[in-house]
Amino acid sequence: MEQKITYQEIRNFAKKKKPDIAFVVEGLFSKIEEVINEKDIQIAYAKNLFSEDHKKLEILILTNKNIIYSIKFIGNDNCFEITAIKIKMLEEIVYKSSTHLLFNELKIKFKNGKEIVLCNETDFNDNWQSKYYNHIKEIYKLLLDLQGA
Repeated sequence: MEQKITYQEIRNFAKKKKPDIAFVVEGLFSKIEEVINEKDIQIAYAKNLFSEDHKKLEILILTNKNIIYSIKFIGNDNCFEITAIKIKMLEEIVYKSSTHLLFNELKIKFKNGKEIVLCNETDFNDNWQSKYYNHIKEIYKLLLDLQGA
């Protein structure tokens, strides 16, 4: 079984991947740690980590308190938005996977109309595609477990 991708691994990689804007990325993770206790994090996911536009970077965090957080840049480099949605607000979870290609996608739909899409093909580069294929599967399983709790 492949080891899970940790919050710290995402944090460290994001800072290395984007050294030209490390101060902005550091600010994003500092804001996360102001409101979320790291010991409460069950799983984390970085959307658009390989995008040239750092403002597309979004960190998703699922906690053991049954909350999904979305953290992203808004406006200028000094402004962040943190959205917290309780697991009980989940309306539908749609998991797509290919039998022939290393592709999967997870659509998380909420009762308030918000939708989060995770895709190993668009959120990551070829080197990380396999690892995130398994990571998305783990997130899907965790959401199913949390939804049943």
